[in-house]
Amino acid sequence: MSEAKDVTADGRRIVGWSYASGRTRAVQWIDGAIAALDAPSDIAQARLVSEDGHRIAGTIRGTAGPRLAIWGDGAFRDAGDPAGGDEYADPHAVVADGSVMVGAGSFADGVRAFAWDGATFHALGQLPGGDLTSTATGVGDRGEVIVGYATQAAGAYCQGGWISLLVFVLLGVFLEAMHGFPPATGGI
Repeated sequence: MSEAKDVTADGRRIVGWSYASGRTRAVQWIDGAIAALDAPSDIAQARLVSEDGHRIAGTIRGTAGPRLAIWGDGAFRDAGDPAGGDEYADPHAVVADGSVMVGAGSFADGVRAFAWDGATFHALGQLPGGDLTSTATGVGDRGEVIVGYATQAAGAYCQGGWISLLVFVLLGVFLEAMHGFPPATGGI
């Protein structure tokens, strides 16, 4: 069994995972040819690829949960997980050049949305009206806007804080990072 998860802007590289012989391997298809990505775990999944294909993000199984895995420049890197919480880091989106990943990870105070900048997991804080359990699900090409949700709210993270998604809808602001979310028209 295999699953494709993401594709480069030019469509030449697809990333995902393949299960065989009791192992889940991170894989990539380049121009139709499949190849396994090196990882030190018997469970590894490639989930995201930068638009240019130079950086791939996914997860590997740690001792207690998933850890952020990065493939790029022909090498594997175990980026780990946020400090202080249970072992858990799950990437959901990547900027165009692959330099920033966003997702959800376990921090000392719970599962929080994060941005990883190549060195550090940054907790993105609490969404208005939500609790601390949050997930970042999308990011603009340059990382200027991050979107996500919490248990009770959805929003966008920009200029150092979360703004309720309802505010964007009421103002009629179009968020390209929302993967086609239409701008508000008329009243609500």
